[in-house]
Amino acid sequence: MYVCPLCGSGSSGRLNSDGAFHLTGDKWYCHACQRGGDIFDLYAGINGLDTKADFQKITEGLSEELGVTAADRARQDFTPEPKEQQKEKPLDPEKIGRIKEYASKLTGSPAEAYLKKRGFSDEIIKKFNLGYNPERYVWKAGKSFEALVIPYPDTDYYTERLLAPEGDVAKYQNQSGEAPTFIFRGSDSGKYFVTEGQLDALSMIQAGAENVIASHYPKKIERLIDNGFRISSAVIVADRDDAGAKIAQDLTALFSKKKIRSAVIYPPEGFKDSNDVLRKDPKKLTDILLQGMKDLEKEAAPDLGRFIPHNVADYLTDKIFEKDIEYFKQYKDRKTGFVQIDQYLTLYPGLAVLGGVSSLGKTSFSMQLADQLIRRGETVLYFAMEQQPIELVTKGLTRTLYEVDPMTHFTNIDVKNGAASAALDKAKALYAERSKELYIVNCDFNTTVEQIREYVIQFMKDHGEKRPVLFIDYLQLIAPPEDLRGKSDKEIVDHVVKSLKMFQQENELLIVCISNFNRGSYFDPVSESSFKESGMIEYCADYLWGLQLSVLEDPEIFTTTGSRGGKKEETRAKKIALLNEEKDKNPKEVEFVSIKSRNGKQFYTAFFKYYMAADLFREYPDSTYNRGKRYYPELDTPERDFNPFTESDEDLDEF
Repeated sequence: MYVCPLCGSGSSGRLNSDGAFHLTGDKWYCHACQRGGDIFDLYAGINGLDTKADFQKITEGLSEELGVTAADRARQDFTPEPKEQQKEKPLDPEKIGRIKEYASKLTGSPAEAYLKKRGFSDEIIKKFNLGYNPERYVWKAGKSFEALVIPYPDTDYYTERLLAPEGDVAKYQNQSGEAPTFIFRGSDSGKYFVTEGQLDALSMIQAGAENVIASHYPKKIERLIDNGFRISSAVIVADRDDAGAKIAQDLTALFSKKKIRSAVIYPPEGFKDSNDVLRKDPKKLTDILLQGMKDLEKEAAPDLGRFIPHNVADYLTDKIFEKDIEYFKQYKDRKTGFVQIDQYLTLYPGLAVLGGVSSLGKTSFSMQLADQLIRRGETVLYFAMEQQPIELVTKGLTRTLYEVDPMTHFTNIDVKNGAASAALDKAKALYAERSKELYIVNCDFNTTVEQIREYVIQFMKDHGEKRPVLFIDYLQLIAPPEDLRGKSDKEIVDHVVKSLKMFQQENELLIVCISNFNRGSYFDPVSESSFKESGMIEYCADYLWGLQLSVLEDPEIFTTTGSRGGKKEETRAKKIALLNEEKDKNPKEVEFVSIKSRNGKQFYTAFFKYYMAADLFREYPDSTYNRGKRYYPELDTPERDFNPFTESDEDLDEF
């Protein structure tokens, strides 16, 4: 075990000392960064080279470091044996005898009691020759332990699970030499369930799985496939923890790269892994297995039923039309809670994109919209790609505080800094009661759209197929899948938007994505071209919204004449000065602009005062700007049950 030269983990204690760099024969593997290979892969990783494109450079660099001459290389035979000529090693009779001996010691042993506690049947125990080793010596501890012996099917290899490991002694102890992959093949279908551990694999077999692979090393499975092992499709059975999600992500990327259809399933909430389900509720594990097969079939469905013809006469007379109308009617009362917007907008399932320049309150507006949807009976999943839960929760809490005590001088910063008052305590209790259907999903910069998709599917399964409203904050931070890494921003955003749209359609969801604006659009009114990498956004989005400073509707800051003689520069300078002045206002005067809607009025505007310290958007009738053909009458904004502010505009403006 050594320190990994790629990520720094290893036995020195830096980073993750358990994730050591492990040498086995002429191969290496790092348990922390999950990279491995031979000496060529190692040299390439250290020096940032590609083993295919830079192989000559790698060979020359290694030769120089190791003192190998061109003549030495010429005498070496680097040609690998063809795959069809490679022969499996014959089984070692001594090792087979040892496995049988351990199996004979199982009855009445602590290992048998352990297996029974884990829910395994006598049939599985016997079928896989599970055994008991009363004295498994572990050099790191300098002593022996009792161990469960788990043979690998059709091999002479076995691993041992210590029954009472101590301190930092690893629970699983492997034999010397490189371990094969745990594979059970009960049929020739090519459909496999893939688990992390051997006991999880045995659990899936007991639940009815025909073919199972147990490995949390995607590289080992990739090597199997490259060597001709046939996997036609795979159900990835992930553990319900961060490591399980990461392995599922890596395996999904691997199967996608190899053009192998795959699906991911997780244990229900309250269960850690497959064996935990077997132990507590065996029937539920069978249900998970069947669901995995259904999900796999669903993944194949687009290829089988891409085109669905509808004869119009049949569509109208066979009650399909009435059924679709009933579907839309159930959403006819789903509104935002903003009066100026709701007179034009109904939130049917679809993909909405909200854009704006920085510091205009896109996140605050989205959180307020989410809160108002929840108060109308919706469930919201808010995927936070860059902000921590504390930052988002204080936004809602500060808004609620100004409902409880409109004249308070506590800001969101004060709340974060530990401010205390009776009004704040009341606001916390009120916001907690209202937010029972708000889930903030803390993500990182490596989160992909595929991971979001799997999370939401599992959430719906765990919550009785309830369809939540999704908020994604924000679009450009979603990471690309492995096969798109290194591609242009436009290609990545196009993939993300198309994937979200397909997911939205398949599951009849409402998804609201926050998006950046192009820098070139900072000084112009909102339009389709404002959205960063906008090609696929404007085509796929069902709703396209923007936030802008209201002053951008002032005709005095635009010019339609004189592109020469300094006129343009003079106008731009005036525009920048006006915008900077507006940005410094408190509250800011912000305009919501709709530029696309598949269901309802396409273009309309709504005006707000944005109180940053309170994270509050408050509607107000616009009477400032004459927008010519874009004129809309002033709107009356009566007091509503969900709008708690009873003080005057002047009170809030003073704040």
